[in-house]
Amino acid sequence: MEPTASPSRRRAGRLGWRRLGALAAVSVLFTAGSALAPSQAHADWGPPRPITVRPCAELGPIDWWFNHSQGYYARSGVRYIIISVTPAFDPAHGRFIQNTTDQTFTGTWTATESRTVSLTHSLDITIASEEVMDISITLAAGIEVVVSRTTMLGVSATSQIPPFRTMLGQYGLQSLDVVMDVGTVGMRRDMVTCEYVQGNVERHTAHAPTINEGWRFTLS
Repeated sequence: MEPTASPSRRRAGRLGWRRLGALAAVSVLFTAGSALAPSQAHADWGPPRPITVRPCAELGPIDWWFNHSQGYYARSGVRYIIISVTPAFDPAHGRFIQNTTDQTFTGTWTATESRTVSLTHSLDITIASEEVMDISITLAAGIEVVVSRTTMLGVSATSQIPPFRTMLGQYGLQSLDVVMDVGTVGMRRDMVTCEYVQGNVERHTAHAPTINEGWRFTLS
């Protein structure tokens, strides 16, 4: 005789597929260029992957995209899992001062132009919350990130310029180039417990302004 699954195991298997299918429906939304329906998405996964169960409070900020009136999950959304951050500089104002003498002198710069830098990302979906994303980046980087920031005007600085050298003074904003994984999450109806499939993520990038601005000098 061929072995048959017990009724309890069959029920557990069906429940696993339904839960994976619910998470797959969110995955399809942010998969670039994907035209898969939820049923196709989880069918391509092969055997059901293990579902990780953790308290939602342990997962950090979650961008809840949907509330569900029925089904296994009460809410579903994504986590922004920060892989790396690289400092970047977005200049708003720059000026060269050349020292044509044989004596060192002090150059003075004043910012007369401003620039607005906004958070951008590679997710091609409008419901992604930039506020949740910037909180996720802030916690991972240890530097406060904002959705948008405009540099100040009238900020002055001085620097010594050696003989026969040229100094470039630039005023601007410190930003971060971010690499992140975006992973789907489902919240059980107890509104406390979350589930996700380990490895079910999409790699994305973001450019995020911080609250830090200032002068940068380059001698040539």
